[in-house]
Amino acid sequence: LKCDALFTSPGGKTKSLVVSEDRYVYHDILGNRWFGTYSVTNESFHFQQEEDNLSPKEEGLTSSSDFREKSPEEIFCADPPVRKFQKNNRIIGLGPRSVQLACFAKWTEAHFGENLTSNIQAKSKACCSLFQTNQQPKILVFPRSHLEAAMHFSGGNILLKTIPLKNRSIDFNFIGRVNSKQPAATRARRWILDFAKSYFTHHSYYIDTTASHHESKYIRLGSWDRSIITPGFLPMDAMAKQRNGQVCAMARCDPSYYATLANSLFTLAPAGDQPWSQRFFESIMAASIPIVQSPEHTGRSFSEKLIGYKFFLASEFAARISAFRQAKKSNDAPLPYCADLAKYNLDLFLRHQTLIARRQTISPGLFLCESEAFNTLAFT
Repeated sequence: LKCDALFTSPGGKTKSLVVSEDRYVYHDILGNRWFGTYSVTNESFHFQQEEDNLSPKEEGLTSSSDFREKSPEEIFCADPPVRKFQKNNRIIGLGPRSVQLACFAKWTEAHFGENLTSNIQAKSKACCSLFQTNQQPKILVFPRSHLEAAMHFSGGNILLKTIPLKNRSIDFNFIGRVNSKQPAATRARRWILDFAKSYFTHHSYYIDTTASHHESKYIRLGSWDRSIITPGFLPMDAMAKQRNGQVCAMARCDPSYYATLANSLFTLAPAGDQPWSQRFFESIMAASIPIVQSPEHTGRSFSEKLIGYKFFLASEFAARISAFRQAKKSNDAPLPYCADLAKYNLDLFLRHQTLIARRQTISPGLFLCESEAFNTLAFT
């Protein structure tokens, strides 16, 4: 059975498909519900809308709750369509920052239980200087310090697998370079400005980390542009510090960065110098829903893309917001937090992108994040 046949339907873009024996229940992105059967002879689906009065029992369903009218919040936070990726066995090499994060994650778990601050200078220097290209993981992993900082701000509970429905004060955020010395990276991020001008509000948070390089000429894009007011962590500057002797500077855990992500409903995660972004995974770690331009920008390898994270495409957002506002009968209704999607993503992240053997050992907090302080350590 090829579900690709469902990507186009009379109700709009595909949201989800529930299969029970030989009958099917289909939800489109606008919240409409369709019932159908599959014809083996014609190799096609035939769907009819909910008005056919088919009962849950007739459709092989066990809960009548599937038939209740969806709330505006449920419509907005509906599962994204099933994503398709181009199969490619090529694995894009990790950049310096990702290399340091991966090796430090390995070192941290190898020395878990020790006083991580006692010999952190000597051991982390050896870790980051000896990490070889052929040791790069197929799936990027992150250090415990980053995860615990992100969990500290998001308030997630690892054991109970819950994320509180707290009032996140930021609807959208972007922190990073908009313009790059690499033309491909600049082109890959042009959509950010269009998206920001369309959807960012006074509750949004935008920082172009290169603005400080030409502060006198920089013109703010709106009330949500804090590029000059609140400069962000600059990995490229950290690279320069590393050349001056600060080993592992780019593996720095930045509490303020994770505080912003964990206080945001959505994080814009455009491609960078390569057709993927580390920010995509960082937003998932902070329980913020990532928004990307293309499914191909959700990992550097086919294995990473197939982890199964749920994310939104920028091109889908107009329909999603329109359906939500129509259901709320208000153009000013604040967007809801999609906690179920965030919880689903975080569980996948813990299984695939950390080396932590036992979740019970995770202690949300800033101790490790602040004690590493790679930006201030100097090695001789």
